[in-house]
Amino acid sequence: MKFDEFLRAGRALTRLSQKEIADRAGVGVVTVANIEREAVKNPDMETVNRLRACLAGLGIVQNGNSIEKQAIGTRVYNQYIDVLSDVMRTITPGEEILVHCGDDRRSSPAAIEKIREMREQGYRWRCTIEEGNTHILGDITEYVWIPKDFMASAQVSLIYGNSYAQHITSDGLDYFIVLRSADHAAVQRAQFEYWWSNGKKVEGR
Repeated sequence: MKFDEFLRAGRALTRLSQKEIADRAGVGVVTVANIEREAVKNPDMETVNRLRACLAGLGIVQNGNSIEKQAIGTRVYNQYIDVLSDVMRTITPGEEILVHCGDDRRSSPAAIEKIREMREQGYRWRCTIEEGNTHILGDITEYVWIPKDFMASAQVSLIYGNSYAQHITSDGLDYFIVLRSADHAAVQRAQFEYWWSNGKKVEGR
């Protein structure tokens, strides 16, 4: 299956317009249109990889000459900023990102800039952070404190759309494991709502 065929079929399965998939993948809508009508014979690999990653985040994968829509899928990233890119491929501005056991102090400058851009684009955030932490990037109403004891060994997790991302460390290396499962994301969202409703308002910023 050629890539233009995969892209057309993948879009049909997800019911995304050319503009919607272009926006999620971070490429131009003209580029998507040109690939689909075979006006570009050899699209650059970065564009292809962005579009494939976007469709994979929605469960669309190529299997030889066929295309499948999977109910459950996993992805692994080594940097937080890559997870943020996955968020942008999975949901659209106006939708919500839930961050549990977050700490903006641990984010790289590049990730901080990415988060600011996402807020400006309209992505909505809610975050649980350690009680007493006043280092926050967004509006104070987007954060609640939870007890330090529940943060001691916890790593950040994110819930967005039908995906759940968990940060783990092993041998000094960072891994962000993303599970795409509507059922699992719903369970994690419910747990987040418990902490959100029982957390304390952030004070003293």
